[in-house]
Amino acid sequence: MIRLFLTLALLSPIHGFAQSVSKPYLEFLSQVNRFSPMEGAGSHGSFGVKVGAMMQVTPRTEQGKNDIGFNLLNQNNEEDAAISAPKIVLTKGLFIPVDFGVGFGLIDQLDLQQFAGYLQWTIFEGLAMPAVAVRYIASQLQGQADISVLSHAGEAILSYGFFRFFNLYSSARYQRDEFTWEAQTGGKIRSELTGTSYSAGLEVMVLPPFTTLAVEVQSLRDDSQSYLGKLAFLF
Repeated sequence: MIRLFLTLALLSPIHGFAQSVSKPYLEFLSQVNRFSPMEGAGSHGSFGVKVGAMMQVTPRTEQGKNDIGFNLLNQNNEEDAAISAPKIVLTKGLFIPVDFGVGFGLIDQLDLQQFAGYLQWTIFEGLAMPAVAVRYIASQLQGQADISVLSHAGEAILSYGFFRFFNLYSSARYQRDEFTWEAQTGGKIRSELTGTSYSAGLEVMVLPPFTTLAVEVQSLRDDSQSYLGKLAFLF
């Protein structure tokens, strides 16, 4: 954390920092803050609350490892090859085809926490037919690293269930990220990124209708990937 703080201070003013050396680092933070509830299209209905325990793993690219903003060491004084973020997400459906949820995650390697919320509207769903939905997501990274990342995203989701226990889904997302640092000399350093990304996942009904297991792969703006897994229970 100290090395990161000193790096940010040395990279002032903002224009040189945001446009050159730090861009891979900003893109990586955007990837870490890409929140997904790991849900396909289709409404949940108003019965119960779905609680999911998740893990997101975001490998660091070779370009990112060589960037000055990535000089982060673990307890063994070695650079981590990936950032792991355990998360929890709660989803609640309404009596109309609208679902909403909140999420929380810990990114200890970066001294950051993630807070997120989403709202999903299922446009179409039918028996033995694909379902279509749109989703709005807001997520924020903040913590002891003197950095804040606020992301707003719009997403279109297509999913198809088969054999009663399986649900395949894919999505396309447009995301805008706002980065804010506390400057050593006072004031704030700000920058923005925008981009599109894609994901695909599979949800399996392990114990109908109360327990599900899901996996997801996210393809990000710099051709890197994030990998997610979730075990969820309906209460």
